[in-house]
Amino acid sequence: KELQNYSAHINHFYLENDPLWYDDFSWDGFRWLIADEANLNLLAYQRIGSNGNSMICLFNFSGAYVSDYPLTLPEQTNVKGDKWSCVFFSEDKQFGGDCETPSPLIFTNNFTRFSLPPLSASPDKLLSVYQTSW
Repeated sequence: KELQNYSAHINHFYLENDPLWYDDFSWDGFRWLIADEANLNLLAYQRIGSNGNSMICLFNFSGAYVSDYPLTLPEQTNVKGDKWSCVFFSEDKQFGGDCETPSPLIFTNNFTRFSLPPLSASPDKLLSVYQTSW
């Protein structure tokens, strides 16, 4: 039942949030934020939507808790606001997870830190999606 709820929720979430699918075929709609952390099994990227709205997607594919990890956005990043709230979390209790929704990302000069629970992403699970108020 929880997997069915998760699948329905993520499908609706995807369709309702154009940064996740708008401009899929050019680099204008996508920016790698963390692509070189193979030892920690971390990935992060930013998706940009039709009106410049963006989402930051964070993944932890490891069995270890990641704590206080630094994240810097590129200078050219179109950041609308310094506080990014978690709008989708795969380890939420409604999907069978046992974690509370992560704290907002607070950026200062395009820099923040984040923490992620272990094994909170898999090929079919998106860990955390953050966005600013639009």
